[in-house]
Amino acid sequence: PETRPPERKGGKSLAAKAEGVAGLEARAALEMLGGNADLYGKLLALARDDLAKIMGNLDNGLANGDWSRLRIETHGVKSALASIGAAELSKAAADLEGALARGDTEWYRAHIAGFKDGLGALERELSSILRADGKTDARNSNVRKS
Repeated sequence: PETRPPERKGGKSLAAKAEGVAGLEARAALEMLGGNADLYGKLLALARDDLAKIMGNLDNGLANGDWSRLRIETHGVKSALASIGAAELSKAAADLEGALARGDTEWYRAHIAGFKDGLGALERELSSILRADGKTDARNSNVRKS
């Protein structure tokens, strides 16, 4: 059975709007959540709220050569991206994490800028659909950050 986000009176649900975001497999993510469009919307808001912080943490880790911190940060963003259906970015994070696990900081440095560009594009897209849905941040959500 196909999982479709429910339509709202007056327009598309947030989950339905997410289907139009490049690189986001909203239907697959929604299916993993048992079709719970409200939960998916909350996860999108949490992800958007965290992306700027994550990008800053990546910048700081690189500037300080803190490879251990970068590996932890990359692992965390990999999981967060997977949970919202950003499969390509999650795979890129897994590749970056793998490079750090191998000690290949040169490969990491060569690929982190493109990854951060993808994160920035996702943050902008999520901000746009969340603003249009009236969600300015995830703090009023029932989903807690870990």
